[in-house]
Amino acid sequence: PTEIDADADARQDAYTLGDTLGFDVSGKYLFGAPMKGVPLRYTLELESAYFRPRGSDGFDIDRWIWGEGALPQLTTSDGTRVADVETEGSVSLDASGAAEVTWRPPVAQLPGPMRVELVAVLDDVTRQQGSAVTSALLHPGELYVGLRLPDEVLPHSTLRPEVAAFDHHGT
Repeated sequence: PTEIDADADARQDAYTLGDTLGFDVSGKYLFGAPMKGVPLRYTLELESAYFRPRGSDGFDIDRWIWGEGALPQLTTSDGTRVADVETEGSVSLDASGAAEVTWRPPVAQLPGPMRVELVAVLDDVTRQQGSAVTSALLHPGELYVGLRLPDEVLPHSTLRPEVAAFDHHGT
């Protein structure tokens, strides 16, 4: 059995596109000593996530943005569409057995909310490994826009849709 206790935490539960995401990783041996100077390898990956702001029930938040059946696309700052975004890196733990991992996703727009997952792996001198996983939500912008159509739409009738904007907290 491993003698390593690895831990990883996102500094915030949620971020907005354009933010620099922060994660804290630490490692200690089960007898309590910090894993001073131990190499940390990490992977960060974006994946689709579900998010609905509070108070938006009855509003269509995302389907009408890209249309039913359409595949959401990630776009880099130069306009290139990419299938996924992943990055790898490595640092050494400091004297207290801790390291900071920061990342600013290299995309200009998101198709909707995404989850950023950090997988951290620690390798000590005895070739034992400890790992930890954490994640944070990444919002595509400051607001979500919702559209609510009437329950019944008749031919040649005037539509009076409701449009509302919600922030991440539902206000």
